[in-house]
Amino acid sequence: MSRLSRLRPGPGEVIGQLGRGLAAFGVVDHPWRLWRMLAGAGPRYGLTPAAAVLGAGLVWGDGARLTDDAGRLGYRGLAAGCRGLAAALGPLAGARVALMLPDDRSFLVGLGAVCLSGARVTPVGPRTGTDHLRALGQQGFDLVLYADRLAEQASLLGGWRSVPVSQWAGLVAALPDGAPVPRLARQSGLVMLTGGSTGAPKAIGLRRRWLAPLTALGLAGVTAVRPGSVTLICPPLYHGYALAAAMLCLVGGSDMVLAGAVGGNGGELKGLGEGDIGRGEELFQAICRFQVETVFAVPAQLRRLAAYLRAVGPARDAGERVRAVLSGADRLDAATVATLTERWGPVVANYYGTTETGTVTVARSAMCARFPETVGRPVVGTRVQVVDAAGRVLPRGEVGLIRLSSPLASISDDGAGQSVTGTWTTADLGLVTPNGHLTVLGRADGLSRSGGEFGQPEVVREVLLALGGVTAAEVWVEADAVFGQRLAARVCGAGRSEQELKALVRRRLGPANVPGRIQLS
Repeated sequence: MSRLSRLRPGPGEVIGQLGRGLAAFGVVDHPWRLWRMLAGAGPRYGLTPAAAVLGAGLVWGDGARLTDDAGRLGYRGLAAGCRGLAAALGPLAGARVALMLPDDRSFLVGLGAVCLSGARVTPVGPRTGTDHLRALGQQGFDLVLYADRLAEQASLLGGWRSVPVSQWAGLVAALPDGAPVPRLARQSGLVMLTGGSTGAPKAIGLRRRWLAPLTALGLAGVTAVRPGSVTLICPPLYHGYALAAAMLCLVGGSDMVLAGAVGGNGGELKGLGEGDIGRGEELFQAICRFQVETVFAVPAQLRRLAAYLRAVGPARDAGERVRAVLSGADRLDAATVATLTERWGPVVANYYGTTETGTVTVARSAMCARFPETVGRPVVGTRVQVVDAAGRVLPRGEVGLIRLSSPLASISDDGAGQSVTGTWTTADLGLVTPNGHLTVLGRADGLSRSGGEFGQPEVVREVLLALGGVTAAEVWVEADAVFGQRLAARVCGAGRSEQELKALVRRRLGPANVPGRIQLS
């Protein structure tokens, strides 16, 4: 009888994952620091971003730093900025707050401050399309914190009060001596916007379960994040994958380099713009310049890096200290794994999960080198099943929908379709191999996954059909050498150029929905 497609970590895996995780948090070399983090920040701020930011300032001080396009800032300064802004904003218990901030220190300061004030905070991507922003604005935000250059987009979110980054220093300076700093973090909530893995994109509130720290510990062990190491975070911080990496750096005492410091131009390294080799070169130079040991990236970024290494074959640099390359949010191809392995050895590991569940499986470097397209095995406290449309667990080797269970799982922010048990059935198709590895094969709902973000062909088609003069429009998903998949379109009677149509789709629906090519007739 065939074994069923059910996976959970065995006792040996659990022990190994937790042991490597403890090493990542410096328990071996700095046992008292982790204890100080747990005793000093945990009880006061709970399992919240505020605990990570303020705990990092308490434990690591200026011994660990964040680097962005404004330079370097010690974790002590980051924590001080968080406390100052929280005091200026005042108590916000129960308030809905939107963050539309770039991938720099302002994001972490803003996130920590509103959590410290007790708010329910929703990070919103700066490149979110106007249609989605207007829909989000209907939630009734009480406060919007935004970057000055994003004032137009932030206005679509509404909010009774809006505060640009340029006013933060003035707000803090105007505080009376001895102004109290709110300590309401335990009342706060973090609301993430999903990418569509489990259906239509929606807002979901993260839950705090007692097993969650153990799951995070198991994930941390795959990285080379250690006290005194350097970590490069390439994806945008509003994405759960990058935000988790930033929290890991803060707690683990690793220097954090944000991608805005790499490519300049607003962190263009993260974008879905055109070009291939150029940004791969920027990423490689940053790895050498900052002497990076751990890289967090999405496959599109790693494909560009691999393409650069294959095409140019740069000479060895004294700054190359890569020990771990972490991929997530999309499928990873064998050619990219092979190129990076040839350069740095078996350093590539692959994460898999959803916004709703957090990361559930990981393929460690040795596994990834042997089976490049696997997403590995479940981590501590998680479970994976492959089921049919009726929810029945399938035998191993059969393709079905991937069902995930995790202590990191969340609930719908509106209460609809909430997962009480921490289990979600995704729209991802996959199978469990005979040797117990999970493989992701594609989508069951026709969406494209482009650079770690989802594109919606039917929504793009509706936008194109609504244009004056358009008589017909067709949108489909096709393979792409850099992004894995991209949308493509055919439009009749548009009366506009291809670039004009792309700009319109980008403005309304965001970059993941922009077709890679549009045929006009």
